[in-house]
Amino acid sequence: EAEVESLVQATMPPQASVAVTRPMEEFHEAILAREFVGRLFVLFALIGCGLAAVGLYCLLAFVVAQRRREFAVRIALGATRRQVTRSVLRDGAVMVLTGTAIGAFVAMWLARALDAMLYSVFYTDAVSLIVAEVVLVAVALVACVVPARRAAKSEPVEMLRAA
Repeated sequence: EAEVESLVQATMPPQASVAVTRPMEEFHEAILAREFVGRLFVLFALIGCGLAAVGLYCLLAFVVAQRRREFAVRIALGATRRQVTRSVLRDGAVMVLTGTAIGAFVAMWLARALDAMLYSVFYTDAVSLIVAEVVLVAVALVACVVPARRAAKSEPVEMLRAA
């Protein structure tokens, strides 16, 4: 390698500089750049997933707070706490499934733009899309559990007196 570099340097003008590298070194550098971009995407995905979970939790907590009289009346009229929990979880699930369905459509539509950045993964990879959807739905439903439990634990008499 040093011999090749000295031979090339001898034939070049004095102001020019030449660096001789092996093809595998260039390939390795290209792979490292793609790995870095991939890790950035994973980091941004985790941040986005966390923000989505916090946003969904806040939204459902607000909805539960607004509907606490309704839940109190339902419990007073004989609804079980399990039914109230299911009602809140159903509302959260409808929001999550609607959002992920729209997100999957947009992801498939915009995936062609990311095709050049994907390494050994096709942009139409159904398994990756399904895994991402399942993870998002699981995180979102976990974020729905706390407001659902809060709604189920509300005491009807206290809620109706407070309102």
